[in-house]
Amino acid sequence: MVTRLLRLTLLGALATTALCGSHAWETKLQEPADTRPLPVDAAGYAIKDPSREHQFRKRWIGLRTDSTESLWPEKTISYCYSTSEAKDKLAKFIKQATMLWHQAGLHKDVYKYKEVANPGGSCTGYSNRANTLVINVRTDKPYMDSTVGLPLLNARDTEYKGPTMNLDYENARFAWTARGQAVVATIAHEFGHAWGLYHEHQNRYFWNAPVSFANGVIFGDKFDCAAIPGYMEVLQKAIADGNGDERLLCVSKRMADKYNFTAGQWLPWRTFKSKNSYYAGQSYDDVDWESIMLYGSSDGSATGTPILLRNDGQSFQSNFRPSLGDVEGIRTLYEPANSFSGGFPVLPNSSKSPFYTKFINMFKKNKGC
Repeated sequence: MVTRLLRLTLLGALATTALCGSHAWETKLQEPADTRPLPVDAAGYAIKDPSREHQFRKRWIGLRTDSTESLWPEKTISYCYSTSEAKDKLAKFIKQATMLWHQAGLHKDVYKYKEVANPGGSCTGYSNRANTLVINVRTDKPYMDSTVGLPLLNARDTEYKGPTMNLDYENARFAWTARGQAVVATIAHEFGHAWGLYHEHQNRYFWNAPVSFANGVIFGDKFDCAAIPGYMEVLQKAIADGNGDERLLCVSKRMADKYNFTAGQWLPWRTFKSKNSYYAGQSYDDVDWESIMLYGSSDGSATGTPILLRNDGQSFQSNFRPSLGDVEGIRTLYEPANSFSGGFPVLPNSSKSPFYTKFINMFKKNKGC
């Protein structure tokens, strides 16, 4: 949270507002983040390692941007804090989390974060609340979550007033320790959602039947739904409802979400933006195993056993910094190639630019200044 671009991105017009995040991932990370800076080019973007180029260019999934209103205007997340306590406790960790994205290659002069209102009523009652991310200290549930992208106001969801991010300070307060660096990574994961990314493992092209009929070979054979917290309680409620919903609790994300069952954070989305998806999910190389949007096999397990393994039986781990694929996914959402006549623009300091020689000569001429 591609040459075969497949990282989950925003759903353009959601019937209901999606909140992504659960205790299955967001509060169980235990290792420190790797904060070594990546080498960057003159424009400030991460320099790509040719040996990994094929890996990050083939995947990400996110919002299906049927409308530009599903994305943050001017590539800027406008935010504020619901209370003074939220700002006092979380501001420094928010800064660290956004720095992880900058270090991964999401340029800080292009992708920005702007605090637009004072904490408290000025924030929650802000005149542009519908386009402002309100950051809360979570006290009702032991996990973190965030709306995905910038959902439109929906007449059928009258409780939705605008995007929110709920963060658990009881975990965040440890963020200066080695263990707590994982909480900063968790907040970075939530900002991946805020920009428009879904969970890497929720790509339906990776799953096989009956969860998905996309004929994926990555996931599905070894999904232990019973290891997800709350399984028995939700199962009993679904049975008591008498609608046959229990048959779909571990198959349909929509049904899991109906019962607030966190299997909905594992099961694949039916609709999302992707590129060249028709041949994805046929190789384990199609998955970005380095994505910060990926849950680990046993994250949040109620039994201590894996919730999800690869179909070949191998487990996989959570990550503590955004991958190049994560950055590529966000950039593809906000910098669509078809918005430029010749694809992505080429900067004059690139050797591929027709103005490269002139650009270099200008610097040679003025290097004594």
